[in-house]
Formats: sequence, structure tokens, C-alpha cells
Amino acid sequence: MATLLWQATAGEAWTVRARARDFLSGQIVLSDETVAGEQGWTRPLRFTTEQIRALSSVAAWHPALYRSQATSCAGVCVEVRTTADHLALEVSRDLGNARVGDETAALAEDGFSLDIDGRHVPEVLDAHGTGFVVVDLSGEKRAKAPRVVRIWLPAYSGCSVRAILASADLEALPERRTLLVLGGSIAQGQSAHDPGLGWAQTLRRTADLEVINQGLLSQIFQPSALSPLAGVVDPDLVWVAYGGTYRHEECYESSVERDVRAALGVIRRLWRDRPTWIATPTPHDESARPSSAKSCWREVPMILEHIADRWPQFELVDGDDLLDADPELFEDADHPNAAGHELMATRIARVLAGKPAITDREREDRALPAFLREMERRRPVAPEAPEKPDAADAEAAELVEEAVAEGEDASEPTPAAARPSPSSHAGGDAGEADDEDITDVEVEFVEVEAEVAEATTVLDARSIRAAMRRTGEANASAKGAAPARTVSARTTGRAMGADVDAVIERLAAGPLDSVPMEQILRRGLGKLSYAGEGFCSVDLADGTRYFFGDDVVEAKRAMGRQTRPSLAVILSPELESVVRRVFPTNEVSLAYKLAVWEGTDPLPIEAQLDIRRLGASWATTIRRSYSFPEGASAAEIAHLLAKGRILGGFDLDNQLVGFIGEHPDGALGMLEVFPRARRRGYGSALLAAKANEHLAQGWTPFSQVMSANEVSLALHEALGFTIVPTRQLYIPMEG
Repeated sequence: MATLLWQATAGEAWTVRARARDFLSGQIVLSDETVAGEQGWTRPLRFTTEQIRALSSVAAWHPALYRSQATSCAGVCVEVRTTADHLALEVSRDLGNARVGDETAALAEDGFSLDIDGRHVPEVLDAHGTGFVVVDLSGEKRAKAPRVVRIWLPAYSGCSVRAILASADLEALPERRTLLVLGGSIAQGQSAHDPGLGWAQTLRRTADLEVINQGLLSQIFQPSALSPLAGVVDPDLVWVAYGGTYRHEECYESSVERDVRAALGVIRRLWRDRPTWIATPTPHDESARPSSAKSCWREVPMILEHIADRWPQFELVDGDDLLDADPELFEDADHPNAAGHELMATRIARVLAGKPAITDREREDRALPAFLREMERRRPVAPEAPEKPDAADAEAAELVEEAVAEGEDASEPTPAAARPSPSSHAGGDAGEADDEDITDVEVEFVEVEAEVAEATTVLDARSIRAAMRRTGEANASAKGAAPARTVSARTTGRAMGADVDAVIERLAAGPLDSVPMEQILRRGLGKLSYAGEGFCSVDLADGTRYFFGDDVVEAKRAMGRQTRPSLAVILSPELESVVRRVFPTNEVSLAYKLAVWEGTDPLPIEAQLDIRRLGASWATTIRRSYSFPEGASAAEIAHLLAKGRILGGFDLDNQLVGFIGEHPDGALGMLEVFPRARRRGYGSALLAAKANEHLAQGWTPFSQVMSANEVSLALHEALGFTIVPTRQLYIPMEG
């Protein structure tokens, strides 16, 4: 049996002496250090200096905790292939970090532990100071081939290494595919009671992956702490684990959504051609540790779902499928014990291999009461018993290898509509409620036209996004090749004409949030004022500016060179704080919901209504009848009538009963049904007719509806529009 020992000095003559830095694994930075006046020491870091600076800033939730734990060695190890019976690793371990976050716990994770040929040795050496961690392999059965030995470094404190000594040859392991793990305390390995038994470390052992573990106690992802990874880490796979930190502290859904979107936006751009999984929080015991009454933790999974649906690169993983809510798997109310970590590693390996995290049998078993599960355990093993752990580990490694090699087709989530987009238009009456119910209700119907047709064929936006993804997959380059740049204006800070088509295509391939901007450009209704990989803006002639993107750093830089808009239309909610910082205003943000017709067939019109274009003679009637005159000026109404862009509905007596028009940005609006004609289906008929008019021109109809306007939202849903859940808004700019 292999053992770990601590020696203050080397103590004997060794056949081989090598630099320990050449055998380190799991770090992203190696820093040269001097210890006690002696040179040659190396500190492995899993966060860059820029990341640590950002994590320590006032913008961080827990700067002191992050700063200390960012220098810990969670997931870092020294691994060698050797025939030696004895090894010695020269280390200098930091003091003082072991108890950070839990002053009462004796954290066994904060020591050294050992793997031999993929088998973990159940022993932790809790040694401090400067000396040698000695591995005694003399008790192991002599191997015919070299052994793979892995020494895990402390998970909660940092350390430096200098030399590795051996009684025989030493060889570094070949490069493997890399998994980058971004997460909180569970990813770091808390409560595994061994620096080598956290789920990320176990996954390295069982799936034969190089794992870079950026798990951090109480982590709340910061864009400024993720951006420095550009060009430093080039993972094959990315796993983003959201933990339970939000539930313990006061937080609000809107701010959490903004922060999550901004952080995931950085991740998406850094590794846009790498499969990326987003895991929702794992189960917890609410009775043992109640959540803060002012926390929005219940909304976090839904926020993650909406964002994952927006981008094909992301696949959402249900945290409840990764860990059973079984007390035997938990150390405390939130953190799994070693058995829980092992189960998570097994299920995450399945996900990485393109398989469901949990099998049907496991799902059935965990639904059973505890006493029935115990009865099942006591039954004799059936002929079709599960494979032995070693075989399962080998299968997991093989599955991951195959999935990555084949381009991770299984990682692509089914696209769904989940993006917002605000507009400067508030509308009038939805036409479907009682007079007294809707007298004071502001209704808005905004449709931005989406040209998605070739020749006379009309394709819905979802089909186009799917086609774009298939094309991208077919042309995907091998790892190491730089991803194609669709927009070259990022470095210039301005939009160039040659980039417009590329921007339009990229917007069409993205989430529904950007549809208004895309269609403004397609129809020539506005001008591209900035085009970057993480941020775009479009200007209309009236001074309105649309903002879209999830790179808040790039957005701030671009806006700083722009003039002040008269109206800011924010299609990505994470940009609200940037807009307000660059263009200060006391005006209140007005939120909207985006409703999109994603089909290709015309909408049915059931009401008996003669719908036709109105001419200039109707200008006075429309101006006086429109219940929200601020939404369209007299000049705008006259212009729309001259262009034939306002439709009127006439009843059997040839009397005008309502109308619907558009706005300068191409959005549907101005829907009005006169009081005497309401509750007869005329509002639905007018909306459907206008949508059909756009469909006939190869556009995708959509509306932007004020969030409080439940009547209008219900009308759109009844007609079959998709209501996008993401919050979008606009901000008027005084002065």
C-alpha cells in the first residue's frame, strides 16, 4: 500500500532530481518565487494576476475571500510516470488560508493526497511549512510497466514547489483534452475531505481529462475576472457551475440576470467554438439552512435557462440531475460529501459524453422512500448488475474522448426563443377588452420587420438559426485555428459598409433579442454605428439608437466615442448600466416584452372586417382617435398614410372601426379599435392582417409590448406569437 510521509529534508541520496514545474498539471500560470532566500521555486496558479486583481476589487461580492482562495491550489497536482518505489516532492505550503470561509471546520481538503494508476489512496497528509512530501510505493505490488503517480496539492491554500526526487526514471504525461471548470465551493472541492476527491478532480482521474479548476468559494462570476483568460486558456470543453451563493444573500432578479448575462457573454466569446455546459445549482436542504428572505435564488435556474436557449453553444444541465437529494450524499445543507462528489463526477462524465446525466433506473430509484431503497440494496445481485467501477471509469473516458473528437454534436441545445427588445413606441387600445377595462391602459404593438427570405421563399427565424448552425458545424476548423471573424470593425471602433452584411447574418443566426436591429439594417431604416464581436449599435434618423450585445467592456469603450442619443433602445439588459454610466439620465427605464411570429403561414382572420390601406384623407381621424398621440406625431402619421402603411378596418356598414400602423423603425404599432366596436375580434383581425402584410414581403412579424399590458400580451399569445421572456427596455434621454 502506498503511503505519504513528511520530511524536513531530503534525507537520502536520490537517483533522479528534476524540476517540479515540469510535472505540474491543472494550473494556468507558473510564477517564479524565492523561498527563504533560495531561488528555483515555482508557484502554480489557477487564476491569472489580472483575474486575482479583479476578484479582489470592490466590484466583487467577497473580495477578501476571493483573493485568498484564488491563490489556492484546488485541482492542481504533480503527475509523473515512473518505475520508482520512492518519490519526494519539495514543497513550501502557505499558512493561514485553510480556515477561510469556515473557522470551525478541520478541512481535510487542505493537505496532500495521492493517486496511483488512476486509483485514489485514501489518506491525506496535512503537513505545513517547507519540506518534502514523500511517496513510498514499496508496499505496492511491483508493476511491469511504469506507474502513473499523482500528488494533489492543497485545495484551500497555496504552495510553491521546487524539485521532485525519485529512485528511478521520471516522465511527464502526454497532453490530454482540457476541461475548464468555472464554479463555486462545490467545484473547488469543499466537503470532499480530500484534495483529490472533489468532483472535478475525480473527473480528471476517471475521464482522463486535463482539468483546470477555477472553482472558488462563494463565487459570483464577474466579467472582469473572466476576460483576462483570453488567449491564456484554450479548453476543449467548458463547464460553468452555478452554486447556492445567491440564496444566502440579498439579491434582485433584474441585477442578477444582468450580471449572469454579462458573465456568460464573456464565456461565449472567449470560447465560441467550444462546447459549453451551464449547470444550475444542485439540491440543498432548505430546512437546515434557510435561504435569505431577500434572495432571488429561485429565479436563477430560469435565468440560466433563458440565456442557454439564446445561444446554441450553451447546453443547460439541471443540477438536480447531477446530485440526488439524499442526506447520505451531503456533508451539510449545501455541499456533497465524498460520495456526493463521486456521484456528480460520474454524471458529469455522462453529460460530457453526450448522454443524459441520470439513467431511467436512477431516476426511479431516487423517487423511492429510503426504506425501499435499502431493501433494493439488500437484494442479491442480478446477472445484469452494473459494471465495476473501473470498467465504468474506462467507459466514461472513452465516451468523452469520442464525443469531443466528433465535435460534440450532442452538446448543442435545441434553440428556443428567448430574447428581449425594447422600442420607443407605446401603443393604444388592444381592442379586446371592455371599454372601462382599457380606457387608461397603454397598449403597444411594435413589429420590426425581419427579412428572412430568398427569392419568394419565406423562412422563419428559428429555421435560419438552425441552418446557420449546421453550416458552422460543417465548416468548423480543427482546434488551434482562429475562429472566423465576421466583423472586422471591432478594433477600429466604427462600423464599415463592408461589414453590414456580415453583421446582419450574425444577428440572424443569434437569439431573437437582436431581431429589431437586424431588420432595421436589412430594410435600410437605420445606420450601423458600431460593429464588434460582442456589441453592436444602430442609429435611426430621429436620434434613436439601438444597443445589442453582451460584452459590457467593449460596449463601454464604443459608447464613449458616440454622441448622446435621443432615445436608447436596449435589446440586451446587461447594457442598461453601461448606457446610464456613459449617458447619464434621470429618466425611468420602460420595460417591454417581445412577441414574435416564428411561423411561415399567414395568420387566420376570423372577424368579418373589410381591411384596406388608408389614404391621406384619414389623417385627422387617426390623429384624433389614437389613444396614445405621443406615440406618433402628425408628420409621422401623414408620412405613413402617404406610403400606404396604415391599415383600416371597416364593418358591414362601411364604417371605420379601427386601424393599425407602423413606426419609423419598421415596428408594428398604433393599433386602435374604437370603443363602440370592441370585443368583436376586430383587434385580432387588424393585427393578423398587418402581420400577414409583412409576411408577404418576406419579413418576420413581431411586436414589442409594455410589460404591464396583459391584454396585449394575451392577444398576441392567442394569435400564436411567441412571447420572449427576456426583459428589454428603452430609456428616454432628456436634453
